Amino acid sequence: MKKLFLAMFAFAYATAAHADWQYTHWGQSLDELLAMTYKGIRKATPEETYGGTILEYGQALAVGAYSTSEFTFPVNFLFAGSKLSGVVLSMDTISQAFAVRARLNDQYGDPTKSDKRYNDQTSCTDEDSAWVDKGSGNIITTHFWYCSSLASHTFTLMYRPILNAKDTGL
Repeated sequence: MKKLFLAMFAFAYATAAHADWQYTHWGQSLDELLAMTYKGIRKATPEETYGGTILEYGQALAVGAYSTSEFTFPVNFLFAGSKLSGVVLSMDTISQAFAVRARLNDQYGDPTKSDKRYNDQTSCTDEDSAWVDKGSGNIITTHFWYCSSLASHTFTLMYRPILNAKDTGL
């Protein structure tokens, strides 16, 4: 079974330093991030960079791990140019992905936008949802892609900045 990906990308306001992710600071350099050796962060291998890069948001130049009280996630740190621009967390099971989405609903309420598509030919479902967290200055979007056999599936969680008052997600 392919790994289920939970991708968390966080992009801060151009002027708001408070919209960081956990122990990182948006816009920090790779060297600054790698200096956090106590967090187990290391430079990504070429294979990890290739597999974890998302062209629209940055290259996966560092890897590590992140734990909550319920889950532990392998982490890819994305860099756009020379600045930290996002974080990608991976999950192994679809049940974890649904649990994370339930936590988002608990924390932020119903999504401000939601779209679900089903492909009869492949028996696959594609779902997108978005929440706005004005307190942190982020738009949170999720992307689910899974097939009825669950042989293939992906879960993506992205944080990005609210760039203007009209920006509400997807």
